[in-house]
Amino acid sequence: MSAIAAFYVFEHDDLEDLLEVSNPRGFNSFLESYATAQSDFGYSGYVFNDLDMLLEPEDASLFGSMGLRAESERLSAALGTSMALFDHDSAQSLLARLKAIKLKSKEVAELLELEHGSADPAHVEAVKAALAQAREWLGQVQPGSIGLLTIG
Repeated sequence: MSAIAAFYVFEHDDLEDLLEVSNPRGFNSFLESYATAQSDFGYSGYVFNDLDMLLEPEDASLFGSMGLRAESERLSAALGTSMALFDHDSAQSLLARLKAIKLKSKEVAELLELEHGSADPAHVEAVKAALAQAREWLGQVQPGSIGLLTIG
């Protein structure tokens, strides 16, 4: 089973319209109308969950308190999927923390072994690629815009 991880950028002024979305059809319609940038991740989106477990002890969780938490939780609950919203300031703050993190293959493999019972080298590389992708995505959030990470 797999999930898609994607990142969207839209204008901060459109945040309230996004938060009014209450179903997947409305969400897709919002993205078609308002997203100014969109990017998908080349691996399963589930590796972002593994990445987040590695980031939590560093106080750098993608789904933690660094972003627009209340808005993220509201949108996630409405659509039944994991979402994280970032304004420019929160994206830059989290990006600075992520840039300081150096994931070692051994530490990723240890987590995967613990969580999944195995540590396939391709899975290890996918988790490391997720960190690089998260850095790239957060760097796209400019003043006056919002970034939206979706896993689902």
